Amino acid sequence: MAQRLIIEGKDAYVLSELCRLWRLGLPVGYNAASYGREFVKSAGGIDNVPTIIREELRSPEVTNIGIVVDANSVGVRTRCQSIVAIIADTLPEASQPKVETIGSEGLVWDALGGPGRLRVGIFIMPDNRHEGYLEHFLESIIVKNTEQLRASQAFLDELSAASLSLFKPTHRQKALMYTFLAIQYPPGDSATTALKKGIFDYRAKPAEHFINWFRNTFQLEG
Repeated sequence: MAQRLIIEGKDAYVLSELCRLWRLGLPVGYNAASYGREFVKSAGGIDNVPTIIREELRSPEVTNIGIVVDANSVGVRTRCQSIVAIIADTLPEASQPKVETIGSEGLVWDALGGPGRLRVGIFIMPDNRHEGYLEHFLESIIVKNTEQLRASQAFLDELSAASLSLFKPTHRQKALMYTFLAIQYPPGDSATTALKKGIFDYRAKPAEHFINWFRNTFQLEG
């Protein structure tokens, strides 16, 4: 038996910390060392995700696969449909879920007919509904005191108005979160550290939705 969490980018650190704060058990078959080495598969970009999905689907040992990707501007339904198509192409015998049924807690189904054979979960950042990526998810779980967030937004607006922003418009949310973290104390903590410190609320509803998806997708200790 093997389980895999396939992640498009570098989201594994902050999402793993989220699971730790919720006191989830480790995936069955893994310890703290093998979690990052074997359970998590970071694709390093959306273009590499299909290859990793196919590799894991073809492994007879794999019983649970969770896939976390960003909606970006493509949208949730299109992104989800592309993943389902990869699964159908690789395993023609696998059942195909209705993409339109994806909800706030993602999409989870038993692809080969019953528990214990192959369970697949898909979670589209930021919330299985809107366009965006991890940094949109992070904004949605900021603790209610958002004066620093408004100040960060105003700063980026000023830069844009003065034509001083060098990043692509699609990367504004990343710039916003980095700016927001840069004005905390101490400045420049990672999102993972900020989550530990309580700058992000790990019990916020969007975080709970991810945790429920994770629980439904994987077999966990305890």
